[in-house]
Formats: sequence, structure tokens, C-alpha cells
Amino acid sequence: LNITAGLSIMDSEYEGFTAFPASVPSATGGVTGAGGNVSNVVSVVGGDLVRAPKLTANMSATYTIPMQDFGLNGSLAMTGMWYYNDGYCFESACRVQQDSYNVVNATLSYTTADEHWKVTAWTNNLFDEEYTNAALQINTGDLSRNARPIHGGVRVEYSF
Repeated sequence: LNITAGLSIMDSEYEGFTAFPASVPSATGGVTGAGGNVSNVVSVVGGDLVRAPKLTANMSATYTIPMQDFGLNGSLAMTGMWYYNDGYCFESACRVQQDSYNVVNATLSYTTADEHWKVTAWTNNLFDEEYTNAALQINTGDLSRNARPIHGGVRVEYSF
């Protein structure tokens, strides 16, 4: 059994950024007349740095079973990985934010006794957590792209 863990605590903020060019919602219909954003200069003093969460944590555990105990060759390894992010701002004015989220990934690997072959089944975002991994503020509005939903595959490796 192998267990690893990590923790990051960060206190980051702008101290003297009083003239930040930001996209803000238009009160008059924006460039197209149908809403959207306009450029404006704002103070971001005291605001969080872009994509700088105050807290992140991760943990993984791998349990390896020697298959010789079952009359077979090689080993079987099961790994679970967890990641937590308490959220962050996508732009300096912190108008568009990502809330906290958790992601769990998992793998199951079989390695031959001579360690030449390894077959791994894997899945990422096991519990289908919805979170945004990219956001952009432009004249016509705010755009965002969600992270990939649950997905996985099989990987075959040969070492020589």
C-alpha cells in the first residue's frame, strides 16, 4: 500500500493594481446593442490573483497485489486519486469565478512478472464533477468551457 498526499495554502492578492482594464457587463446593450460587455478600468486592489485558489489538496492510494499468491504471474495495482480545489477567479476583476470542486480518478493495472508488459484501465472524473476549466470575457459576453465529463480508456505499455 502506497499513500501520498499534498496540501497547498496560498494567500495571494493584488496590492497596487488600481487601473486594470476589465470587461464589465454593459448597462446600455454593449457593442452589439444586445447585451454583452464593455471595457472599463477598475481597481483590483485586495482581489485574488487569477486562477490562484486559496486551498488545494490531493491524495492518492495505490494497493498492489502480487498475483503469485493466486498462482498467477505478475501483479495487479489499484489506484484512486482525489483532488480538491476551493475555487478561484478567471480574471483579475474576479467577476467570473469557479466554485470549489472535487475530482476523483482511478486506475487498475496488470503488470507481467518480467515487467515488460503493463495493461491499465483508467477513468478520469469518475463522479462526473461539473466545473469550468476555461473562461473568457469578450465584447459579446462571457464564454466558458467545462472540464471533460467522466471519461476513460485502456493503455498498453511495453518496456524493454
